Amino acid sequence: MPKFISAFKEPLNKTRINTEKTVYFESKPTSQLENYRKIVGDEVITEIYRKARKLYGKHILHINSTYQGGGVAEMLQTLVPLMNDAGIDTGWRILHGNPDFFSITKK
Repeated sequence: MPKFISAFKEPLNKTRINTEKTVYFESKPTSQLENYRKIVGDEVITEIYRKARKLYGKHILHINSTYQGGGVAEMLQTLVPLMNDAGIDTGWRILHGNPDFFSITKK
């Protein structure tokens, strides 16, 4: 049976810590929506917050097999804090399984 560990959840401003159960990533400027306002404009940022309201009260959980080194992991390091910044309760968990389990996911 695969096991989960937390790969990303608060606190967002902590340095990277690798423990048996949790890994925190340092908050980067790209993890805050307001830092994109000058690039995309007020209307886009407002629309993101408006659309995010539909997910208030829900918890979104991203699951993948690594917290570093893969394309999904690279995206989630920025996406998860951006989603939280938009008001969407978002987490990221790592799925640990044996090689047989993961061979199925690559087919």
